[in-house]
Amino acid sequence: MNCKNTTLFGLIFILFFLSTQIHAFEIVYGLPDSLDELRFWDTSGDYVGLSAETTCPPVPLITVTPEDPVVERLTPYTIDIELPSVGIPKLGGFVFSFPPGFDLGQISEIEYSDDYEGEDLEIRRAYVYDNFIAIFFQWSLSPPPGTIVALEIHRIGNPSASGTYRIAGLIFNKWFRVAAGPSFSNSFDIIHDEPVTLEVVPDEPLTLQAGEVQVFEAVALDRLGNRIFGLDIEWSLSPGSDDIGIVSSGHFLATAVGEGRVVASYADLSAESGLIAVVPGDMDHFEIVEYPPAVPAGEEFPSPVTVAAYDLFGNIKSDYLGDVYFTSSDPLAELHFDESNKYHFVEIDSGVHSFEGSAFKLVSAGLQTLSVTDGVHLGKSGKINVIDGQLKIKILSADIETLNPPYVNHGQSFSVAIGIANLSSDEEIENVSVFIQSEDGSETFAEAHDIVVAASSTKEVLLDLTAPDYSITAFVYKAVLSAPGITILPPEDNIVAVTVQSPAEIELAYNLHGAYGNYVDYDQPFTVEVTLTNLGEALADSGEISLLTSGVDFGIPDSSAVRLAVGGSAEFNLTAPSTSLSTDLILKITGAPSDKNTGQPALVATESVFIPIIVEPSFAELVVDATVEQAPLVVQGTLRELFQLTFHNETENPVNVIGLKSISIRIAGSNGSTISPELILIPGESGFFTEDGDLIASGLILDTRLKVEFDDFQLEAGAKRTIVFKAKFNDVISVNSFNVSIDSRDIRAVFISGPRENQSVPVRGEYQDIFRVGANFIVIVPDMQSSVATRNNPFDPTQGPAEIAYFLEEDTDVRMTIYTLVGEKVYEQTFPAGSNGGSAGQNYVSWNARNDDGGQVLNGVYVVYLRPGNGDEPATLKLAVMK
Repeated sequence: MNCKNTTLFGLIFILFFLSTQIHAFEIVYGLPDSLDELRFWDTSGDYVGLSAETTCPPVPLITVTPEDPVVERLTPYTIDIELPSVGIPKLGGFVFSFPPGFDLGQISEIEYSDDYEGEDLEIRRAYVYDNFIAIFFQWSLSPPPGTIVALEIHRIGNPSASGTYRIAGLIFNKWFRVAAGPSFSNSFDIIHDEPVTLEVVPDEPLTLQAGEVQVFEAVALDRLGNRIFGLDIEWSLSPGSDDIGIVSSGHFLATAVGEGRVVASYADLSAESGLIAVVPGDMDHFEIVEYPPAVPAGEEFPSPVTVAAYDLFGNIKSDYLGDVYFTSSDPLAELHFDESNKYHFVEIDSGVHSFEGSAFKLVSAGLQTLSVTDGVHLGKSGKINVIDGQLKIKILSADIETLNPPYVNHGQSFSVAIGIANLSSDEEIENVSVFIQSEDGSETFAEAHDIVVAASSTKEVLLDLTAPDYSITAFVYKAVLSAPGITILPPEDNIVAVTVQSPAEIELAYNLHGAYGNYVDYDQPFTVEVTLTNLGEALADSGEISLLTSGVDFGIPDSSAVRLAVGGSAEFNLTAPSTSLSTDLILKITGAPSDKNTGQPALVATESVFIPIIVEPSFAELVVDATVEQAPLVVQGTLRELFQLTFHNETENPVNVIGLKSISIRIAGSNGSTISPELILIPGESGFFTEDGDLIASGLILDTRLKVEFDDFQLEAGAKRTIVFKAKFNDVISVNSFNVSIDSRDIRAVFISGPRENQSVPVRGEYQDIFRVGANFIVIVPDMQSSVATRNNPFDPTQGPAEIAYFLEEDTDVRMTIYTLVGEKVYEQTFPAGSNGGSAGQNYVSWNARNDDGGQVLNGVYVVYLRPGNGDEPATLKLAVMK
C-alpha cells in the first residue's frame, strides 16, 4: 500500500463529523457507528488495515512504561512516541492496540506533553473501544520530527497474567490514511503479585545412594496462579531429619545413611519434599577397625581383628557380599585367610566382620602391618609391634640443627642430630650404623659407622647435610639404623623435614606522591615513598635506606636515612625549590637486611635508584586571538569563512597539555536581540575547519547558541594552532543583517595532563584579559545591485582604504568610477573578468581616496558607480572621506 493514496476511511460524512470544533476534551467509551471503520486491528490484536503490507514510514520509537506493573493493578501508563518524518498531521492522531487482558474501560484522563519548546498540541477527543485507544488532536502545527511526545494515560488495568507485553501504534491523518506505522513498542513486563503458595518439586518419596545428587525446585505462585521466578529461596533439611546430606540452592547431595526431607522457605511460606531415604553408596574401601597394638613374635594374636566395608562417604557398606583375604608387611606372617582361602561376607555381617585372633601370627620383630583386600578395594591397619627377647636398639629422636629451623636456603649446609637408645641393661652394642635417607629409602644422603652405644644409655650422632638447589615446602629425611644380630625396634621419631627456600633478595623501589610523573611545581610539597621487597623466599630483617639530594635544597638534609623493614614502606617528605631545575635524587641501600636462614647480609637486586625530578611552574592559560573576515556580505545558500581563531598554550611546564572542549557562538540581530542560529545557518554543515579546509567539528544548536564540541583538539605546552569558522547559510534568511560574537565565557578548555588534569583552563585574549570577537554581516541575494556594501564608511584614508564588496553571478569586466556629488569624475579603474573585482562570487575592492593623478581628494561625500561588462544593472553607493 502507498501512504499517499490509500484511504482507510473515505466517507465524507465522517470527515464532516470529525471537523466539528470540540473545545472540551473528552474520553468516549465505545466507537460511534460513523467511525466503525476506524478499527485498524481485529479483536485478537492482528493488524487488518488495508496497509497490512505497508510502505509507510515506521514510528521510530514507542516506549510503554506502566507506573505500577503488578498484575490487575489500575495504574497510569506513559507512552513515549518519537515523531517520524511525517510528524502528526493536522486533525490526525494516534491509535494504540493493547494485547487482550488489559482493561481500558476505566481510563479517566489523558495528558499530553513533549520535549519541543514550541506550543503543545491539544487533544480534541479520545475513543476507547475493545483493546484500542484512538486520540485525535486539534488543528495545529505538529512538533518537528524527532520530538518525543509523551501521553500519560490514567487508570489502565493490568492483565491478570504476568509476562512480557508490547503494544502496537500508528499515526493517521485527517483523511484517516495511515501516515506512519503500524509499529510495535518496546517490550515491557507485567510482573506477578506477592507469592501466596510454595511447593517443592519433586514431592514424592525418594531413595538415593550416598553420592547421588537430586535437584529440587521451589515453585511459587501468586493469588492469580502466576508462576514466580527469581525468589531468594532458603534451602535446608527439615527439623527432625537425620544428617543425610548437604542441600544448597535446591541441589541435594546425599552423603549419610538415614531419612529426612528437604525444606524450601521464602518469607513466611515453606514447603518440603517427600521422605528421602539414603542408602550406602558404591563400595570404596575397607578399614581394619580393631587389632592388637603389640603381639609376641610367632604367637597367635591375643585379640580379634575386625574389618568394616565403607563407601566413599564413610557409610558402612551394609550390603557388601564380597570375598576378602589378608596380607602383611611381615614376609613370615602366618595368616589363615590368605589369597587361597578367602572369607565371604554374608548378609548377617551387614558390612562388618570380626576375625578370631587365632587366624593371625606375626614372626618378624619390629613394626608390622596387616592389609585386607578383595582384589579391588583395600584396607590397612596401623603399626603392630612384634616383640621378641633379644638385645634391642632404636632411634629415639631426629632433630634439625640450623640457624632458623626448619628453613634453609638453596644449597645451605645443616645438620641432623640423631638420638640412639640401647635398651639392654647390661650389655653395650657395637658396630651400629646410622643412615640419613630419602623418605622412600631409595637414596642415602649421609651415614656414620662403628658407633658404640653403652648399656641402658643414649648416644647422639650428628650428620651433616646439604639442602637441594631448588625450593620445596617439605624435603623429608628419614634416619635408619643398622646393627647386625641386634633387634632394631620401631623408632620413636626418625623423620625430619626441612623447607628449602630461595635466598632473601632485596629490591629497592619508590613511588612519588604529590608529583605529576617526575614534575613538581615551585614550592610544592611531595613525598618519596620507599619500599623494600623480598624477591626470595627466605625471611629478611630490616635495612637502612638513604636519600641523597645532590646538593639541591629540598627541605631535608642532603643525606637522610631511615630504618625500614622488608615488606614495609617509609617516606621522605620534600618541598620543591622556587626555581626551575632538573636533578636526580639518589635512593640507595646503605645497610642491607640479613637473611634469617643464614644470618648473612641478604642478596641485593637493586642497590640504588635514580629519581629524576623536574621543577617547573604549573601555571598555564589559553590565549586566544581572532581575525575577522573583512567582507561583510553573506550570500544565502553559500558556505563561507567568518573568522579565524588562533589558540596559544602559554605555559612553561611541558606536561600541561590543553584540550579544547567546546566553543559557543552567539548570533544577534541588528537591534541586539538574540537570533536562533537555525534562522541563519545549517548547524551540521557549519563549524570549525583547519586552515587547509578539513572539518574539525560541526555545530549543534543549544538553547539560542550554536555550540561546537571538539573530540580531540589538543595543544601541547607552548603550541599555537589556528582554526577557521565557516558557516553554511540557509537558502533563505529572514533577517537582513546579524552579528556573530564569541568571548572568554564561550570557550571551554581543560588540562588533559599535568598537575591540574581535568581542571578548567583560564582563557584570555592576546592583548587583554577578556577575549572578545564580534563581526556584523549583511545578508544579500546573489546579484550585484543588491549586494554592494562597504565595511568602513565614512573612512579616514590615513588609517586605511575604504573596502567595497559586491557579488557577481559570473566572471565579467567591472568598471569602477568615482564622482563628486556635482558629477565631477575623480577616479576610475577597470577590473578584468576573472580577477579580483571581476570574478563570479564575492569580490572585495578598495579605494584609498586618491584621484587618477594620485593626489589626495578633499573631505566630502563621493559617489561610487560600478558597471558590469555583461550588461547587468550597475550599482551605486556613497562614500564619505573624513581625514
